[in-house]
Amino acid sequence: MEINHFSIITPCYKSRELIETTIESVLSSKALSDGSVALQYIVCDGGSTDGTLDIIEKIFTSADRDNITTELISEKDSGMYDALAKGFRRATGNIISYINAGDLLSPHAFEIVSEIFINSEIKWLTGLDVVYNEKGHIIRASLPFRYRRKLIQCGLYNLGMLPHIQQESTFWDAELLKGVDYDCLSRCRYAGDYHLWKCFSEKEQLYIVEAWLGGFKVHRGQLSGDSERYNSEMSSLARRPGIRDYLGALLEKILWNLPYPARKVLNRSTLLRFDHLLQKYTLPG
Repeated sequence: MEINHFSIITPCYKSRELIETTIESVLSSKALSDGSVALQYIVCDGGSTDGTLDIIEKIFTSADRDNITTELISEKDSGMYDALAKGFRRATGNIISYINAGDLLSPHAFEIVSEIFINSEIKWLTGLDVVYNEKGHIIRASLPFRYRRKLIQCGLYNLGMLPHIQQESTFWDAELLKGVDYDCLSRCRYAGDYHLWKCFSEKEQLYIVEAWLGGFKVHRGQLSGDSERYNSEMSSLARRPGIRDYLGALLEKILWNLPYPARKVLNRSTLLRFDHLLQKYTLPG
């Protein structure tokens, strides 16, 4: 049986209150328990002194088994995306993702993503846009409509025109990392995720699966709360949009606001849905 090997990276710094639930959400995957996937889990810490390392080491000590390897890197870095770049350079899996301290993966994420990657040519996948509150309760879940490659490249999914790509729900083939400029990623302070999406969109289409893969937890002090600085940095990385790009984004915005059933019907090219008769996710078309 073909087994996918996941590499998950978690960058963190002084995350004592957040890191445990994030690590547990990764390690509690059903697919890891039944041995249907393998995992390399790398935590890249910026040199925490608040007890974060003790928590990570305690969990990792009991986590290693035949299909799970863990690695903790703790050293000074220049920010979250510098830490993330270090983790990507060490990744050995064929499917990659990253999740920040505080955010959570679905217990079925590996199972769903692995099934889709084995049975299709898809290289880049995202799921439902899910948000948790500080208690870990899901308070919002919505199905993205679609993501146009050209509109990703000029940043129109982040500048208030169109909904963003949720990083916590996104997985990709390791081959896509070959197109990433790690030096540029390391220099990012706010919009490193956008640098990844721009690089990926130059090679592959982003597909959507109608399933819960992960989610973003709203908590105080997170970088994503500074939208002005995020947008400023992202604009410096994006291709400058033209009139056609803005018109295309305006049309997409209208379609994104259609009722839920209509969005599913209209996106027949990049949306995967679960077929209850076949008991599997079906490809677009």
